[in-house]
Amino acid sequence: MKKIDRTFFILSLLGFALTSVTAFLGAPLLRVLWSRYGSAAYWLTGLVLSPAFFQFDGFMAASIWILMGLFSELESKGVRWIWSGLLSLTASFIVFAAGSIFELQKQGITTFSQFAENTRSQLEKAAPGGLPPQESIQAVINNTPAIAFVSLILVLAFGLSFERTVYGLFRIPRERFVGRIRFLELKMPDAVVWVAMFSFLGSFQEWPGKIISSNIVIVCGFLFLLQGIAILESFFNVIRASWFVRGLGYFLFVFQLFVALALIGFIDFWIDFRGRFRKMKSKAQTTGM
Repeated sequence: MKKIDRTFFILSLLGFALTSVTAFLGAPLLRVLWSRYGSAAYWLTGLVLSPAFFQFDGFMAASIWILMGLFSELESKGVRWIWSGLLSLTASFIVFAAGSIFELQKQGITTFSQFAENTRSQLEKAAPGGLPPQESIQAVINNTPAIAFVSLILVLAFGLSFERTVYGLFRIPRERFVGRIRFLELKMPDAVVWVAMFSFLGSFQEWPGKIISSNIVIVCGFLFLLQGIAILESFFNVIRASWFVRGLGYFLFVFQLFVALALIGFIDFWIDFRGRFRKMKSKAQTTGM
């Protein structure tokens, strides 16, 4: 464990503040806090700040603190990234869900019908010009768990992606331990593909697990979207795309054609786009010699 210094307090307090206010902006700071000062300092700091979590109803901040810390713990012990991510996301989601249920009960909301009615009223306040169709509102209500889980995945991805930026911003020497995830090699395990397929079929059937299947489809779809982004970036590297082409490509695919990008990530199980890209690059280099 590194010696406690001023940077430690800045990372701790700023990480807590940004996580409480914006959820995702504090994640890279928490990642660096764990990497730089070690497990004991990280969890003790969270324990010290726990009264603030409850005082400000910061269950999201507490869940993100657990997310970044637990992921780093498991990763440092050599656990595969998929299991590190799954276990840390599940633990974080349980904390967030428990906190949300607690807050709803404080407001007198104890049943699903009351939650649905409260959600509709909140949407009416947010959209005074007119509400979306009733089916859309019900879909949002039914898929609230998936939306929360996807949000946590985004937080984890953001924290890992901007870890280096925090090191540079605070002029902190890089640690020997670095993350084992290489984004360009991101590929979902085979089990995720089959779970997504069966859940997709289950989401169209009238049975008790229809809502659960729908939530799983959304989570898997987002994971395949991330895989599709990795494939797109690999393609840009192969063709040596300019920043303009990259920006245009990301704008079109991520913001306009994200379903197609998720589909590319899904069928990568059979096609192996990046393997084909490597062959293209190797062939081009051989031809150019």
